[in-house]
Amino acid sequence: MTYALLFPGQASQYVGMGRDVAGEWESADKVFEIADECTGLPVRRLCFGGPAEELAMIVNLQPCMVAVSIAMLAAACEEAGVRQPDEFDLRRFRQPPAFTAGHSVGEYSALAASGALSVEDCLELVAFRGRVMEEAGRRRPGTMLALLSGTTEAATRLCSDIRESVGGSYLDVANYNSPEQVVVAGDLESVALARRRASEYGFRRAVPLRVSGAFHTSAMLPASSEMQGRLLAVLLGDPGIPVVGNIEGRPLGDAAAVRRELPAQLASPVRWGESMGFIESNGVRDFVEVGPGQVLSRLAARSVDGAEATTAGDVDGVRRLARRLEGN
Repeated sequence: MTYALLFPGQASQYVGMGRDVAGEWESADKVFEIADECTGLPVRRLCFGGPAEELAMIVNLQPCMVAVSIAMLAAACEEAGVRQPDEFDLRRFRQPPAFTAGHSVGEYSALAASGALSVEDCLELVAFRGRVMEEAGRRRPGTMLALLSGTTEAATRLCSDIRESVGGSYLDVANYNSPEQVVVAGDLESVALARRRASEYGFRRAVPLRVSGAFHTSAMLPASSEMQGRLLAVLLGDPGIPVVGNIEGRPLGDAAAVRRELPAQLASPVRWGESMGFIESNGVRDFVEVGPGQVLSRLAARSVDGAEATTAGDVDGVRRLARRLEGN
């Protein structure tokens, strides 16, 4: 059965993530070693022991999330009998995934899994991404709000109405996660008003997210510009496994497409529902979420008809993914 690998973004973290897998497979442990060296951050310590408040800081969280996902995949490859070098080539296995996709920063994990980015370059880029996004958030303070059990059309109307009533508002939809779940982001005043008015637009719940900026909005344009410059020094390859991008919900066909996607992604909404729809339209209904948490596997189960979604976020999950790679 064909399947897709999904890689989570922020908000799936927990203290202790990756510790059991790193203790079981040398390849996973090596990923944490590389992460510590190339980011200059205590990635291993933060993932394994926290504290939670320090782990949740954007400059730490993004490289930690990606390191854990890559470590899980490296462990599964080792368990399946193929130790991957600094770059993944999942085509070496009997049953490679048909697609990869990652939510927001998880897109970097997906690109590493596809072979478009080396592990080291991926982690260095993600650490840089966290720094420039934090700085953009300080320059233009904002936050994010999840709207549940409503429609994307209602979310768009809510944002439009608030922009008309709040001077300087840049409130907009930041994540189209599923037909019934969207995330809006913007300036603090507008997000607070959106939370109070969400029920008027048919949303059952409005949940504030603990983030330090209005990610995937115009507030991140300075970070987007800096990322574009940083990418000039990075060797990008064509994805060996199709990576379904966040911006258009379509595969990034070559290195040039990847180079366009990564800077633009910072200030553009994540169209996760469209990414999943594209994968489903190609006959894939089997998903494996690689990394901590179950956010994406649960979204897949709710949004894809007949979906089978599992996770590879612990020792048992890694072994299941290894069997999948082997074709068993």
